[in-house]
Formats: sequence, structure tokens, C-alpha cells
Amino acid sequence: RKSRPKILAIHDRQLILYLPGIGVKPYQFDHVCKEDALQSEVYAKAARESVITAINGFNAAIFCYGQTGSGKTHTMFGPQGIVKETLEGLDSQHGGGAVVPGSCGIVLRSCIELFRAKERLRRQFDLVTTYSLQYVQLYNEKVTDL
Repeated sequence: RKSRPKILAIHDRQLILYLPGIGVKPYQFDHVCKEDALQSEVYAKAARESVITAINGFNAAIFCYGQTGSGKTHTMFGPQGIVKETLEGLDSQHGGGAVVPGSCGIVLRSCIELFRAKERLRRQFDLVTTYSLQYVQLYNEKVTDL
């Protein structure tokens, strides 16, 4: 039976793996979230800075990478049904002060933050803001515009 890689330690900016045939190898990242991290923590560490950058008028990208079944869709959106639940909650609160469901992923949290900022800029500074977003999937070397 072939030995598989094993996670030895997870730190704030480092993942340490045991790789069969290679040994122990550390990998450095901007942030590392443990598998039990809350969606709000993942958003704060991995995406919020990019959203603030976009609000300030600059281009931003959020890239999610991993093998099939590793949790990319869950990280980006959340569990099944969360989009409907979130939209219903925002509609009932007129968007402004609604509480974001804890299971909302990066895409939903980003959109909520962008549109709340847009409304604040309109109210406080009479500033009209336009956002342009694109969501794409790269799978088997094929790009699909979602």
C-alpha cells in the first residue's frame, strides 16, 4: 500500500507536511486556516482585504484552489441553500443591518460587504459606485464563466 502525505502541523502562516519519499517539508502561506475555522474567519483572513481594495477602486481577485471534494465550493459559498436563506434574510431587513448567516462563504460575504459599502458611499457622499464582477471556474484546463 502506498503511503500518503500527512499534515504534521498547521500554524498561522505555515503548513508542515510529511511527504513519503521526501520527508518533512514546510510550506509558507499568507494565511493558513484550520479545517474547523469559521466562515467568518476564513473571509477575514483570505478575502476581506481584497474586497476593501475593490471598494477603494482597485482590481482584486480571490482564487480558490484544491482537489475535487476538498471544500472549495463550501468555502466560496457555504452549504446548500445558503444563497436563498441569505437573500431572504437581507430582503426582510432591507439589506442594511441584516445579520450575515454564519455559514455564508466568501462570495456571499463579499457581495454583502460591497453593496453595503455602495449604499454608505451613496448616502454619506452622494457617490455613485459601479462594480463589475466575474466568477469563473478552471477545471481540467477549461475555463468556464459562471
